[in-house]
Amino acid sequence: MYTIKKKEKTPNMVWDAEKGKPLCKFVKGVISTNDEELMKKLKAMGHTVTGKADTAASAKSAK
Repeated sequence: MYTIKKKEKTPNMVWDAEKGKPLCKFVKGVISTNDEELMKKLKAMGHTVTGKADTAASAKSAK
């Protein structure tokens, strides 16, 4: 599972401008997910990403 730590001075709710809706909500500055697309977007925004997707979740998303 990816663990993503938000960068300083970022609100807890991150907006997805492409889709016009919230992208994610950080809880106490952290979010955990297996969603690779979400991880890539947040990483591109400068948030710290650690870990990797669970193998069961990875196999499921590949279908």
